[in-house]
Amino acid sequence: MLIDTGSADTWIGNKDCKNCRVTLSSDDSSTFKLGTKNFDITYGLGYAAMTSATDKFGIAGMFVDQFDFGSAHTVDDQFANPATPFVGILGTAQGVLTAQGVRNLPERLMDTGVIPNAVVAYALGRVADGENTGQLTIGGYDAGKMNAATTQILDVADKSGFWNTRMGAVMVDGDVAVQEGRVVILDTGTTLMYLPPADADAIHLLIEGAAP
Repeated sequence: MLIDTGSADTWIGNKDCKNCRVTLSSDDSSTFKLGTKNFDITYGLGYAAMTSATDKFGIAGMFVDQFDFGSAHTVDDQFANPATPFVGILGTAQGVLTAQGVRNLPERLMDTGVIPNAVVAYALGRVADGENTGQLTIGGYDAGKMNAATTQILDVADKSGFWNTRMGAVMVDGDVAVQEGRVVILDTGTTLMYLPPADADAIHLLIEGAAP
């Protein structure tokens, strides 16, 4: 599953999904229960339509009974593509963003006393390095993955439910391309950068040889 800070819902394919590569149903789990609420989620790239469901959910030895998630009956080609390296989403944005209006996994783990705080920390490696050094910490953070000299604490910009913050500026070789005032979302679910066309143009104007 893709662990996504840019969304709050968790979902996996249903057995009736014709193009889902991995599915979960009562055939696989005695505690799986399909609900009655239908909803869909559209991502920057990708779409899934699903029905509410509950089951016992476990990750890294931590478990939640009757965890609310989506059982997808339709997914688009982005999720069905065998080259896509995941078969569902585990959303870790704030629960207020869930399409079902339910508590998400970190919040449920906190509610049941499994973790002290609904905190999720990410240490991201680089594919170019060829090393599998990424790490997910639920309920806290790993100080060993941090550099105190460069660590910054950024306030969340608003109560929308996204992990977002106010940006100082965008600079290219010391020249300011975009002034402060922008709010940016920190999203582990994509490697793409989405920004207004005017801001993209301003950045590219300062990159030698860049073309629109």
